[in-house]
Amino acid sequence: MRAILDICQNNKSDIRPAHVSFCWNQMSRLSDYKQIKKIEEDPRLLKPIIDRTVESCGKMNPRSLAITSHRIAKLSLRAKLGIGSRIWVMLENRAIEMDKFDSKDISILLWAFAKAGQKAPALFDHFENLIISRIDGFNAQGISNILWAYATVGHRSPDLFDAAAGEAIKKFDSYNSQDISNIVWSYATVGLYPYDLFYAAAEEAIKKLDTFKAREISIMLWSCATAGHPFPKLLDAATREAMKRFNKFNSQGISNIVWSHATIGHRSPELFDAAAREAIKQLDTFKPQEIANTVWSYAKVGHPSQELFNAAAREAIQKLDTFKPQEISSMLWAYASAGHFFSPELFDAAGGAAMKKLDSFKPQEISNMLWAYATVGYASPELFDAAAGEAIKQFDTFKSQEISNTLWSYATLSHRSSELFDAAAGEAIKKLHTFEPQEISNMLWSYATIGHFFSPELFEAAAGEAMEKIDSFKPQETCNTLWSLAVKDYNVESAIPLLNHVINLHESNQLVLSIAEQVQLHQVLLWFSWERKQKSPIPDDLANKCLSAFIGNPSNPSQLEKEVVSVFRSLGFEVRDEGICKQTGYSIDAIVTTKSGNEIAVEVDGPTHFVGPVPTGARVLKRRQLDNLGETPLLSLPYWRWNELATTEEKQNYLEGEMKRILSETH
Repeated sequence: MRAILDICQNNKSDIRPAHVSFCWNQMSRLSDYKQIKKIEEDPRLLKPIIDRTVESCGKMNPRSLAITSHRIAKLSLRAKLGIGSRIWVMLENRAIEMDKFDSKDISILLWAFAKAGQKAPALFDHFENLIISRIDGFNAQGISNILWAYATVGHRSPDLFDAAAGEAIKKFDSYNSQDISNIVWSYATVGLYPYDLFYAAAEEAIKKLDTFKAREISIMLWSCATAGHPFPKLLDAATREAMKRFNKFNSQGISNIVWSHATIGHRSPELFDAAAREAIKQLDTFKPQEIANTVWSYAKVGHPSQELFNAAAREAIQKLDTFKPQEISSMLWAYASAGHFFSPELFDAAGGAAMKKLDSFKPQEISNMLWAYATVGYASPELFDAAAGEAIKQFDTFKSQEISNTLWSYATLSHRSSELFDAAAGEAIKKLHTFEPQEISNMLWSYATIGHFFSPELFEAAAGEAMEKIDSFKPQETCNTLWSLAVKDYNVESAIPLLNHVINLHESNQLVLSIAEQVQLHQVLLWFSWERKQKSPIPDDLANKCLSAFIGNPSNPSQLEKEVVSVFRSLGFEVRDEGICKQTGYSIDAIVTTKSGNEIAVEVDGPTHFVGPVPTGARVLKRRQLDNLGETPLLSLPYWRWNELATTEEKQNYLEGEMKRILSETH
């Protein structure tokens, strides 16, 4: 190295372009690690050769310019350094000045600029038409290098890629594994997915898979999955080949291969088992995106791997500060979707990491992250407070699913945010025509469940949209929507099309209701037929089935309920635990009989019945229906009032006072 640099330093006037190319060629071949390390530590050592390159650049011919650029790029890569932009600008300007490049020089030059990370838009624009006009003169490696270069610098050129596709298809039988994988990677990276090209590449790859390196197999599959071209024959063949040598796949290769299968929806249990074993060995080398993509893939195809998810959680926690928003969101989605691999430590750490960069989260990332916490039932009040503020700022860019999922998450975890629900209502009304039935249903359910906010305008617009799309509503979506209308006691006429839809599904044997949905439908019928005095269109057999499910769904008494009953008994009241209201079917925490023979229904409202100080929608509906339809007066005792009472005497006095109040109100 020293000799080459001395030549450049001491022979300034004698150095010609060919000499410069030779010197860079020798430098790029350095094999002594210590010398390469010296350049990394002090790039100024290269000043003599850089100065001579700048001086001779204007005299370079196409070949010397291409070779010089290529060798500079190779040295930059080996020594992990960026050669100053000045030299690349001069090389670019000189290349644009000349018009006698042959096909090989063009591909070498563009490869060099891309490899060195030089976007050089003017250079890539300059060569575009020239390449198109000479496309049949490029060999396999030339086409591969050019497409790779344009893709790597992000220079999207549909005309060039279109011309190259036709030429590549003709020559695929002469392409080696690297050429094939680079070509499909290039098209996938720029977002151009010509089926004929991908099909021809897949067919050729199948013939040559035993020559493909592990990295090339993973790139091939990633590219086809990104393009949306499944090619089952290729997937099966690649799976067999990968299984022979999984120990050759690095972290990116493992991540890409499972991501490809998951994205296409191609299940391969043996491959996922083998990939999990290899991934666990290499997890310390996995980058954040690779961790996120890997667990996402296993969750997506529903392939269980407790050991992998546990190990990935531990590794992710150590690296969370380097995770991007999309990676945090995708990883949490995976753990929530997998369900039984939930890691509280991971969710705690991820919440803290997300809080630091929430302003960088996009709508889908916010929505997916919140959905994950709600799905696993893990409350993170600080994160949800901060996310509400960020969501409100971005609501105008939220899509229908993102609005619906965000509201559902807050409602599911009973996290109060009036500002969020206010802002979401206005935005949802504007976009209701884009909402799918599930999104309408989940949104209305959220407003009904959270209990502290009601937007008549939103319910009116959503009910209208539901009627437009009623034939697409599934049973669960129908029951959720009806239940929401019942909770809010909103416009009974809007329920009629939904109830008729239930009947149609029932009569065509398409109505499959879970116990929870049968319970909802019974509450809806109480509202529709008894509270609102409407003739129920629901047949008796279905109504009776829902009533049976409702009565047969009792809850176990809480410790708070047992304590309240004990204090009632200490006052001499007769108490029946867990009664049933004959009029409605509701279970009642206790029936208390006074000394004069009057019965009072007592409901003990614990913390789960409130969002902050406000009753949930389910509690509001039960209380209202027992008040309106029940056979005895109702006394509701909120937990927070009970917790204020320190002594038995205070609790006795409180219960006596409440009993007197209820009795006076009923006479």
